[in-house]
This record gives sequence, C-alpha cells and structure tokens, in this order.
Amino acid sequence: MQGATYKEVKKEKLSLRQRQLQIAACNDKRFNLDKAIEEFSELILALIQKRTKAHTSKPVKNQEIIDEIGDAKRYLWVLEQIYGKEAVKERIEYKINQQEKKLK
Repeated sequence: MQGATYKEVKKEKLSLRQRQLQIAACNDKRFNLDKAIEEFSELILALIQKRTKAHTSKPVKNQEIIDEIGDAKRYLWVLEQIYGKEAVKERIEYKINQQEKKLK
C-alpha cells in the first residue's frame, strides 16, 4: 500500500488505530519516523511549558496538552507497526513487572 493515495484507502468500520496505520502506509518509513519525532517533540515542549508557565499570564491550556497527546499517540501506533506491536507489549509487561517488584 506504500505510495497509495489516501483516497484509495477504505475507512469503513475501521478503528482509529487502523485508519492511522492506513494513512501511514501511504508514506515511507523515514517520513513516519520524522513525523513521530516531530509529534513527540511538540508534546515534550507543551509539557515543559505547562510546568514553567503555570503562573504566568500565558499558561498552557489543558487542551493544548490533550491535542499533543493525541498527535503523539497516533505515531506511537505507527512506531509499534514498524518495530513490532508484540515486542512493544512484551517490553511494557517487563517494565510493569519491574515496577511492581519495587513496590513490594
């Protein structure tokens, strides 16, 4: 599907994740990686500004954080597709198990 136009991609009864992955399939891997970096950078910047500008005349609104989380999450789905959803799931399980051990 790489190189296909979005108009060629059917979106009937697909989850948001599936629709995003179909959109990403129209782009090459490098573009998707660059886009992920961009979206994560924007989320980081918004979170830093939320902390540092909380008591100024221009605090960051929660909606700005929500917008950036949504953008970043879309590209987390893409990265899981690129690097292996199951491998990511296994890593999450491992990290949660490690944290639970520390709490005991």
